[in-house]
Amino acid sequence: MKKIFYFVVAATVCMMAACGGKNQQNAEEDKAAQELAANGTVFEGANFTITYPKEWKETFKNEATINAAADDNYTKMDATFSDYPCKPADFEQYYKNYTNMSMNASFKFEQPVIDGNILTFKGAKEDGFTMTNFIVYIDDHAGVAGSFKYPAEKAAEVEKLIKPILKSIKKK
Repeated sequence: MKKIFYFVVAATVCMMAACGGKNQQNAEEDKAAQELAANGTVFEGANFTITYPKEWKETFKNEATINAAADDNYTKMDATFSDYPCKPADFEQYYKNYTNMSMNASFKFEQPVIDGNILTFKGAKEDGFTMTNFIVYIDDHAGVAGSFKYPAEKAAEVEKLIKPILKSIKKK
């Protein structure tokens, strides 16, 4: 009986610790999203909008694409709209295909993170160059895909912005 009690206590402590970490992460993402919404730059393409930090400068745009970079010119974002988006059911296969391409052989990729209609996966090179790829599925005829590129020493700063930026994507 004591063993069962100790097991239940240990399981409860583990669950509380895990939930506390998630709540902290969610709170940080919510704060970053509020700051981005209040102080960000909104790109309005023909079919979608996306909000990114006001400190980042547009480097290219057309009706379907936005590229932006931070002042360091090493931190960059690109986002492109598609009428034929990758569906969440195909995210795993997309990840496998992308990470197995020979042009990406110099990257060591982490496992993909699927959060509803958003796929992200991070890859890093030995030289510290880091890239987080993403797909945001909006509907059967709308999606946005792209990447964030940044030096490893800026990972904490950039990665806290990624989810709020992706969640800001809306179909027009």
